[in-house]
Amino acid sequence: MKLKVIIFLFCFTLILLSCNQKNRSPELEKHFTESQIEDLNTIRLFYINSVLEIKTSEFKTNYLKAFDKKSANSFESISKQKIDSLFNMISETTMNEIWDRKNDTIFTSDNGLIIYKGFKPNFNGKYQAYLNEIAKTNEAIKDYYEHMSLRGDFRQQWFYTYTLDYPKEFDLNNIDIQTIIAINHISNLKDLKSLNFKN
Repeated sequence: MKLKVIIFLFCFTLILLSCNQKNRSPELEKHFTESQIEDLNTIRLFYINSVLEIKTSEFKTNYLKAFDKKSANSFESISKQKIDSLFNMISETTMNEIWDRKNDTIFTSDNGLIIYKGFKPNFNGKYQAYLNEIAKTNEAIKDYYEHMSLRGDFRQQWFYTYTLDYPKEFDLNNIDIQTIIAINHISNLKDLKSLNFKN
C-alpha cells in the first residue's frame, strides 16, 4: 500500500509541475498567498484528475458524466487513504483558511455510536472572504454561499442545479468555479470516507 501511495504522489507531483500560471484568477490572487494558491490548485487538480479521473481540459464537457459515473457507486473507487494523501500535500495554513474541524456523532442501526472527524467551513477564513467576493457578481455562487452560511456546513447538493439554472455564471471552464466545486466535493468525500471504514 505504501508503494502505491508513493507512486501516486510522485505522478500527481509531475502533473502539478506541468501546470502553468493560468491556474489562478484575480480573486484567488487577492485573497490568497502564492503558496496557498498552489495548494488550492493541488485540491482542484486532485479532484479533476484523481477523483473524477478526467483531464482538466475535459472538465466542462465531461464533469457531469464523470460525476454520475463515480456517484453511482458512492465513490467506492476513492479510498480513504487516497483522500488522506491529498490532505498530506496541503499546508496546515491553507487548510485552516478553508476548514474548521468537527466531531460528529452518528447513531447506527444497532444503537451504537460512531464519532468521526470531518471538516466544516471556517467562516473566519480567507476562503469565505473569497466566496463572498465572487458571490457579489455571480448569482450561482451567491446562492451557494448563502446556503452554506445558513447550514453551517458544505452543501450535499452536487451543483447539478447550478449547472442547469446558471449556465453562463456557472462556467465550468472558470478556475474559480472549478476550485469551489472541488473544495465542496472533497469536503463531502472526507466525511463519507471517514464513515466508511472499509476503504
